[in-house]
Amino acid sequence: MRNRLIYKLFALNLLTIAFVVLIVWVATDYYAQDYFMSLMKNYDIDPTESHQMFIDSVHRYLIWGSIAAIFLSSLFSFLIMRRILNPLAQMTGLTSKVVSGDFSDQIPVTTRDEVGQLARSFNRMIEGLAHLQKLRQTMIVDAAHELKTPLTNIQGYLEGIVDDVVPPSPDTFRLLQEESKRLGDLVSDM
Repeated sequence: MRNRLIYKLFALNLLTIAFVVLIVWVATDYYAQDYFMSLMKNYDIDPTESHQMFIDSVHRYLIWGSIAAIFLSSLFSFLIMRRILNPLAQMTGLTSKVVSGDFSDQIPVTTRDEVGQLARSFNRMIEGLAHLQKLRQTMIVDAAHELKTPLTNIQGYLEGIVDDVVPPSPDTFRLLQEESKRLGDLVSDM
């Protein structure tokens, strides 16, 4: 994801610079040269030789300026895009850990801009998921403990009846019925 996006943003910046250079080039060739010619005529200077020198020097400076602009904008764009896209790449990598249940890592937040806000929100989401996971584990342990007591009672009485240690009386069956009702209530509560 990161590489494709950085190339798209980089190409967009270069396209913008090329468009600006083209506009300046056309403006120089058509509008500035007309202005230059009229100035030369106003001051009674032969515009033929000076005109070509003017155009050549403007083109030379425009080429050097364009090269400098492309280099500087490419450098700054690359640094800024990398700074923006690194946290996004880290979030993408961390997502697979979160999906597998590992909530131990977080994204370092270095800025206060939208990407920094996204990283903070992502970290809060991970903390919330970790908290929910702990609550779920605690609930399962508590539920297992609560279910174990009535099941153990039912199992003990039934073993006692089978082994002829506990007589199969209405009181015994009532106790078994109460324990099974308690078990049903616990299951319904969950």
